Amino acid sequence: MRQTIGGYTFEGPYMTPDLVPQSPAVYAIVCSDQRNYYLLDVGYSADARRAVKRSPRRRCWEANTRGALMYSFLVDGQLDEAGYRALEKEIRGKYPQVPCGQR
Repeated sequence: MRQTIGGYTFEGPYMTPDLVPQSPAVYAIVCSDQRNYYLLDVGYSADARRAVKRSPRRRCWEANTRGALMYSFLVDGQLDEAGYRALEKEIRGKYPQVPCGQR
């Protein structure tokens, strides 16, 4: 499965964080009400799976969900940490209504 977020192609969304890689990635937390997908959060981590499983922002995700939480991610071997962080910031700029995470 693939999903476009902010003009970038993410893998997912998946119903389990176990499919998120244990590697550097930009991750997106989304939900769906069966009609539309909603972006709840976007972030970067050197271990994306660990980040989504242990995130202190989970309470925010659960408080703002319109259905089951789902997980998408983007891995690009050409990006370093600075590149991933720039990508996260760019996507956040395209979605100012994202309820969770840094603004």
